[in-house]
Amino acid sequence: MACKPPDFSARALRDAGFIPLPRLWVRPSDMEAIHAIAFRHASEVNRIRCAQKHHAHQPGPTAADPATDKEAAWDRFESERSRR
Repeated sequence: MACKPPDFSARALRDAGFIPLPRLWVRPSDMEAIHAIAFRHASEVNRIRCAQKHHAHQPGPTAADPATDKEAAWDRFESERSRR
């Protein structure tokens, strides 16, 4: 099974101080205030997403084969674990 590719825009948005909102249960009367808050930063969020989309299309370093390069595989594992 293929792994889902990392979402670089989500990481960049978190690094910029944004947090995602999970599905919330609210009343329809609250939606206007929620939209006003959420869209206050829409241009900055779009700028970050666009920058990451262009960054994702650039070729990156090739992944090391864990069977032959155990040191690189371990370093990659440690760096991914520290991001969580």
